[in-house]
Amino acid sequence: MRERLDKMDPFLLRGSFKKVFAALQRGKGLEQFTYLGHYLLSVDGTGYFSSSKVHCDQCCKKHHRYDSVSYYHMMLGAMLVPLWIKHVIPLPPEQNMKEDGSKKNDCERNAGNRMLP
Repeated sequence: MRERLDKMDPFLLRGSFKKVFAALQRGKGLEQFTYLGHYLLSVDGTGYFSSSKVHCDQCCKKHHRYDSVSYYHMMLGAMLVPLWIKHVIPLPPEQNMKEDGSKKNDCERNAGNRMLP
């Protein structure tokens, strides 16, 4: 599974999330997820890759003492969480990435700004 998914662009997975969300909207399945007329959105950052040898152009870098470097990827995950039932609806994750030409690592706030629209 990993060999196949590693080659895929994560952006291609967004369609699956959108189809499920659209079906829930049409079927009024999102009504039970509202609280005081709004949706509750839980957001958290997490790492999903780390290596001291394997890396790509989009990897974030962490410099350690004694000149060692760790390469890692992080993402911002979000889901709609209801108060009354035990199910959640995951939304498409947003990868923390370097902006065009930037040498600095991205942050969760920038990933959130890309995710919310």
